[in-house]
Formats: sequence, C-alpha cells, structure tokens
Amino acid sequence: MNIKVFAFGRLTRDTELIRSSSGTAICKGSIASDFGYGDKKDTIFIEFVAFGKTAEMIDEYHSKGDAIVLDGELQMNKWEGKDGVKHEKPQIKVDGFQFVPKAKGAKSAEAPESDDHGAVPF
Repeated sequence: MNIKVFAFGRLTRDTELIRSSSGTAICKGSIASDFGYGDKKDTIFIEFVAFGKTAEMIDEYHSKGDAIVLDGELQMNKWEGKDGVKHEKPQIKVDGFQFVPKAKGAKSAEAPESDDHGAVPF
C-alpha cells in the first residue's frame, strides 16, 4: 500500500548527498513542520530521501532553515541495530519538491555575480 504525502517544513540541517555504486545521487535530510496554534502548537520531524536529479537539486539549492514542499510516498525505513534490536521509522521517498520563496528582505545564500552591464547571467 502506497501513501502519497505532501509535506511543508524547514530543513533541520544541511542535506547529505552521496552516490550509489552505480553513480545515482542520493540525498538524505529532514524537515521540521509545525502544526496547531497557541498552547497546542507542536512540531513534527520528518526524514526524507530523494534520488537522481531531484536529489542533486535539493542538495544544491537548499540548506538548513530553508522552507521546502516535498511530495512523495510515505514508507517505513526498517533496520536492525548492532545489538540485534529491530528499528523502524517513517520517511518520505521524494518524487518531487517545490521551492518556497524566501521572505521579502531575507538574504539569499548566494547572489549571482553580474557582468559589466549589471545583468545577472543565467
């Protein structure tokens, strides 16, 4: 059974990009998402994993604290610890994502350099 999810949150840390033995990019990270309000406000932390070009783009253009919208599949990550204890936790296998514009006046991570005419290269 596949559960489709859309999650909005802020990256809790810089993402980790690794390559599989076949060269496929794998990006791992987590987001924090607030819900509720007032005294009933709470935060949930959600792990995610992305592959290929999606992984590369998330890693290249996002860093800790950036807002992001992830869409994908909720899956259970299962493993056995060195002590033999079995663990599991939910994570999102990312199919796509959306950039969330920075708040007006917020500093960009990197501003592109302009040419001699003041134009910003693409």
